[in-house]
Parts: sequence; structure tokens; C-alpha cells
Amino acid sequence: MVNWMLMAVPISTIAGLLPTINKLVLCIKGGKFDPALGRDNLQASKSGLQSENFAKAIRCANAESNFYEHWPVYAAGVLAANFTPGVPRLACLSMAYGWIGVRIVYNGAYIYDKHRLRSTAFGVAEAISYALLITAGLNSTF
Repeated sequence: MVNWMLMAVPISTIAGLLPTINKLVLCIKGGKFDPALGRDNLQASKSGLQSENFAKAIRCANAESNFYEHWPVYAAGVLAANFTPGVPRLACLSMAYGWIGVRIVYNGAYIYDKHRLRSTAFGVAEAISYALLITAGLNSTF
């Protein structure tokens, strides 16, 4: 039987890859993509990209970095909720997959420069991450 709570952790990395894929497409469109450059591809593509697309590529890189900064708290919350007996499974499962949806909205809002939506989605995602941890802590029998 599949443990869908634990599966949320690897599935959530898809939300982190979306800005990376978008950035890669923009760099390739710029005509200067070179796999040997690694992270420097963005700067190398600057001359080939229109200023609007370069700004979007920078926002993609920032959204990707933000994902890597905040994903560990989410993953810890999912793991804590999964391995703590007595945790309301359906509520935690809903929060775990809700976080993925909110992060996808956050990525889109960040890439397309929608400040209010981005800030709201960020706050909701953080609240979900900490709610998972708090739920596990309140139901712990240790």
C-alpha cells in the first residue's frame, strides 16, 4: 500500500523544478545555453534575451532558490506528521498536498511578478509547513 503522506515529499520537488525548467527554456531561447557553464548560463544568456525575458529568468532563479530554502521545513513537517501516532491523517494529508498547490501558485506569481499573490502564497505555504510540525507536536505521546 502506498503511503501518500510520505509520497508528498518527492512529489513536492516537482513544484521546485518548475521554475528551473522555465529558466532553462528562457536560456535556450536566448541562444547562449551551454551545459558546461552550469549556474552561469543565466548571465551568459543575458545578451541573447530581451530585457523582459531576462528579468523573468532572474525571477525563475529566485523562485528556485526560495524553494530550496523553505522546502526542508515542509519536509520535516510531513515526516513528523507521518511518523507521529495519533495525528489526524486526512488533515495532514490535505495540508501536505495543499502546500504543493500553493507553492505552484507561488512560483507562477513570482515568475510573472504578481507581488501580492506571491506574498500571500508564501505566507500560506509557511503556515502549512508549521501547522504540520505543530500538529505532530501536539499529538506526540513522548
